[in-house]
Amino acid sequence: MPDLLQTLADRNTAHLNDLTAAFEDEVRRLDAVPASRRPGRVLAAARSIGRGVAWAADAAEGWAADMEGWLREGMNGNDFRVLSHSGTLLMRACLAIADLAERLWERAAELGAATDEVTAAREAVAAARGRMLATRPRIDEWARLAEREWPEIDPALIEKGAEQIRQGKFFTVEQAIDYVRRPRG
Repeated sequence: MPDLLQTLADRNTAHLNDLTAAFEDEVRRLDAVPASRRPGRVLAAARSIGRGVAWAADAAEGWAADMEGWLREGMNGNDFRVLSHSGTLLMRACLAIADLAERLWERAAELGAATDEVTAAREAVAAARGRMLATRPRIDEWARLAEREWPEIDPALIEKGAEQIRQGKFFTVEQAIDYVRRPRG
């Protein structure tokens, strides 16, 4: 199932990157649109990208929740590194589309869009960005853990562990699995 999580992150990232690129192309083309038609085109683009930002926030939150579930179940280090990297790329794509949405709504405001609509849209984009940023610390922490250097093996600690085993001071396999899978809260 971690393969599915990676596929979801990679495809969502690709979708968001493609969407952002399409909107950036539209922004560049807007300068060539006659001035009389430009406000309507900018407003249409801003409205459309707003829906993309809300979807991006859902994607980031959903992916992070799924990742936490898989971490409770357990996964190997290679899967963890790959998934952590995919999460970082997904977060980057989510924030890029939010940045572009903010710029489009700024441009819509400059071109005379209704103040109430611009204010409501900016609040919606800010709320979606807030959801993304609330998810980001978990994703950043996973990336940090995936990229860290592993410590050298300490023979004294190995011997201490062996002594604890001899004395019966250790978790059974079942206890260790239960401890790892226990929801944190």
